[in-house]
Amino acid sequence: MNNKRGFTLIELLVVVLIIGILAAVAIPQYTRTIERSRSTEALLSLKALSDAANRVFMMRDGYQTAAGTAITLNDLDVQPPVSTVFNYDIAVAAGFQSAALMACRAGAIAAGVCGGRYEIIYNVANGQFFDRECNAVAAGNTDCNGINL
Repeated sequence: MNNKRGFTLIELLVVVLIIGILAAVAIPQYTRTIERSRSTEALLSLKALSDAANRVFMMRDGYQTAAGTAITLNDLDVQPPVSTVFNYDIAVAAGFQSAALMACRAGAIAAGVCGGRYEIIYNVANGQFFDRECNAVAAGNTDCNGINL
Protein backbone atom coordinates (compact mmCIF):
# COMPACT_ATOMS: atom_id res chain seq x y z
CA MET A 1 0.00 0.00 0.00
CA ASN A 2 1.22 3.46 -0.92
CA ASN A 3 0.61 5.70 2.14
CA LYS A 4 2.19 9.08 1.34
CA ARG A 5 1.74 11.90 3.79
CA GLY A 6 2.39 15.62 3.30
CA PHE A 7 1.22 18.61 1.35
CA THR A 8 1.23 19.11 -2.36
CA LEU A 9 2.96 22.10 -3.92
CA ILE A 10 -0.41 23.59 -4.88
CA GLU A 11 -1.66 23.44 -1.30
CA LEU A 12 1.47 25.17 -0.05
CA LEU A 13 1.17 27.87 -2.71
CA VAL A 14 -2.46 28.54 -1.76
CA VAL A 15 -1.51 28.92 1.91
CA VAL A 16 1.34 31.30 1.06
CA LEU A 17 -0.98 33.31 -1.20
CA ILE A 18 -3.59 33.64 1.57
CA ILE A 19 -0.95 34.76 4.08
CA GLY A 20 0.36 37.31 1.56
CA ILE A 21 -3.11 38.77 1.01
CA LEU A 22 -3.74 39.03 4.75
CA ALA A 23 -0.37 40.73 5.27
CA ALA A 24 -1.03 43.19 2.44
CA VAL A 25 -4.24 44.26 4.18
CA ALA A 26 -3.03 44.16 7.78
CA ILE A 27 0.34 45.95 7.58
CA PRO A 28 -0.95 49.31 6.23
CA GLN A 29 -3.77 49.28 8.77
CA TYR A 30 -1.27 48.58 11.54
CA THR A 31 1.01 51.47 10.51
CA ARG A 32 -1.99 53.84 10.35
CA THR A 33 -3.03 52.79 13.84
CA ILE A 34 0.49 53.35 15.20
CA GLU A 35 0.62 56.77 13.52
CA ARG A 36 -2.69 57.81 15.06
CA SER A 37 -1.61 56.75 18.53
CA ARG A 38 1.67 58.65 18.23
CA SER A 39 -0.17 61.72 16.99
CA THR A 40 -2.60 61.51 19.89
CA GLU A 41 0.37 61.42 22.24
CA ALA A 42 1.79 64.54 20.54
CA LEU A 43 -1.58 66.27 20.86
CA LEU A 44 -1.70 65.53 24.59
CA SER A 45 1.86 66.81 24.99
CA LEU A 46 0.94 70.00 23.14
CA LYS A 47 -2.06 70.47 25.41
CA ALA A 48 0.19 70.17 28.48
CA LEU A 49 2.66 72.65 26.96
CA SER A 50 -0.23 74.98 26.14
CA ASP A 51 -1.41 74.87 29.75
CA ALA A 52 2.15 75.63 30.92
CA ALA A 53 2.43 78.55 28.48
CA ASN A 54 -0.90 79.88 29.73
CA ARG A 55 0.41 79.76 33.30
CA VAL A 56 3.33 81.92 32.17
CA PHE A 57 0.88 84.26 30.48
CA MET A 58 -1.14 84.62 33.69
CA MET A 59 1.96 85.39 35.77
CA ARG A 60 3.61 87.81 33.31
CA ASP A 61 0.69 89.16 31.26
CA GLY A 62 2.22 87.72 28.10
CA TYR A 63 4.25 84.84 26.74
CA GLN A 64 7.51 86.38 27.98
CA THR A 65 10.21 85.79 30.53
CA ALA A 66 10.94 88.04 33.50
CA ALA A 67 13.65 89.66 31.35
CA GLY A 68 11.05 90.60 28.73
CA THR A 69 12.06 88.13 26.03
CA ALA A 70 9.83 85.57 24.35
CA ILE A 71 9.50 82.30 26.21
CA THR A 72 11.03 79.09 24.93
CA LEU A 73 10.17 75.53 25.85
CA ASN A 74 12.87 75.68 28.52
CA ASP A 75 10.99 78.49 30.30
CA LEU A 76 7.89 76.35 30.86
CA ASP A 77 7.29 74.32 34.02
CA VAL A 78 6.76 71.16 31.94
CA GLN A 79 8.96 69.89 29.15
CA PRO A 80 7.95 68.05 26.00
CA PRO A 81 8.64 64.33 26.11
CA VAL A 82 11.87 63.07 24.64
CA SER A 83 10.68 61.54 21.41
CA THR A 84 12.26 60.03 18.34
CA VAL A 85 9.03 60.64 16.43
CA PHE A 86 8.09 64.28 17.12
CA ASN A 87 10.07 67.47 17.60
CA TYR A 88 8.44 70.26 19.63
CA ASP A 89 8.80 74.03 19.39
CA ILE A 90 7.10 77.26 20.46
CA ALA A 91 6.89 80.45 18.43
CA VAL A 92 5.78 83.62 20.24
CA ALA A 93 4.31 86.44 18.16
CA ALA A 94 5.33 90.06 18.51
CA GLY A 95 3.70 91.66 21.55
CA PHE A 96 3.84 88.38 23.49
CA GLN A 97 0.05 87.99 23.32
CA SER A 98 -0.10 84.85 21.19
CA ALA A 99 2.00 81.77 20.62
CA ALA A 100 2.01 78.66 18.48
CA LEU A 101 3.11 75.34 19.89
CA MET A 102 4.01 72.79 17.26
CA ALA A 103 4.86 69.13 17.02
CA CYS A 104 6.70 68.21 13.84
CA ARG A 105 6.49 64.66 12.59
CA ALA A 106 9.67 63.06 11.26
CA GLY A 107 11.56 66.25 10.60
CA ALA A 108 13.60 68.96 12.16
CA ILE A 109 12.25 72.38 13.07
CA ALA A 110 14.01 75.31 11.45
CA ALA A 111 12.82 78.81 12.35
CA GLY A 112 9.38 77.60 13.38
CA VAL A 113 8.83 75.57 10.21
CA CYS A 114 8.53 71.80 10.16
CA GLY A 115 10.62 69.81 7.77
CA GLY A 116 8.76 66.55 8.22
CA ARG A 117 5.59 64.94 6.96
CA TYR A 118 3.13 67.02 8.93
CA GLU A 119 2.83 69.36 11.88
CA ILE A 120 0.26 69.62 14.64
CA ILE A 121 -0.14 73.16 15.89
CA TYR A 122 -1.76 74.44 19.08
CA ASN A 123 -2.39 78.16 18.86
CA VAL A 124 -2.87 80.02 22.13
CA ALA A 125 -3.75 83.68 22.59
CA ASN A 126 -4.30 85.87 25.64
CA GLY A 127 -3.85 82.98 28.02
CA GLN A 128 -6.38 80.78 26.25
CA PHE A 129 -6.32 77.90 23.81
CA PHE A 130 -8.12 78.83 20.63
CA ASP A 131 -7.15 76.60 17.73
CA ARG A 132 -5.47 73.40 16.72
CA GLU A 133 -4.72 72.20 13.23
CA CYS A 134 -2.80 69.59 11.32
CA ASN A 135 -0.91 70.78 8.26
CA ALA A 136 0.66 68.57 5.64
CA VAL A 137 4.26 69.56 5.06
CA ALA A 138 5.57 67.06 2.54
CA ALA A 139 4.28 67.05 -1.02
CA GLY A 140 1.51 64.54 -1.59
CA ASN A 141 0.68 64.27 2.12
CA THR A 142 -2.61 66.11 2.31
CA ASP A 143 -4.46 64.09 4.93
CA CYS A 144 -2.06 64.36 7.88
CA ASN A 145 -1.96 60.56 7.86
CA GLY A 146 -5.59 60.16 8.82
CA ILE A 147 -5.40 62.29 11.96
CA ASN A 148 -8.67 63.86 12.92
CA LEU A 149 -8.32 66.86 15.18
